[in-house]
Amino acid sequence: MENRSWKIGEIAKRTGLTIRSLHHYDQIGLFSPSRVTESGHRLYTDADVTRLHQIISLKQLGFALEEIKVMINNPVYNLTNMLEMQLSRLNEQINILVELRVRLQDIFELLDSGQSVSSERFMMAMQMMRIIQSPHFKPRQL
Repeated sequence: MENRSWKIGEIAKRTGLTIRSLHHYDQIGLFSPSRVTESGHRLYTDADVTRLHQIISLKQLGFALEEIKVMINNPVYNLTNMLEMQLSRLNEQINILVELRVRLQDIFELLDSGQSVSSERFMMAMQMMRIIQSPHFKPRQL
């Protein structure tokens, strides 16, 4: 990575996080800038960006911020293991989305051929879509 500094607004814009979230992460000691200018501007390095990626990934895996703080401050924390967990989670989501696609394709083909579809089949598909869209979705729920 190149050695450059990022301002908080740039980090927020590029990651989709809010400045308020980044300030909160700083307040709880989870993610702080490497440097602060004399005028109080926060400056983040490439190493900081890597740490933020880890935080976001662990958050997406369902860990609480305090758990993440403990994990990434642990000297035996392993980025490879975190990426492996994230890849596993993505593979589970892909499998679930493929299953949803199969169910919707079956419903489409039945309707397209003039056959009726049971309300149970529709409700199962709708429930699956609702669970997938939930921010609290866990693959094992399906």
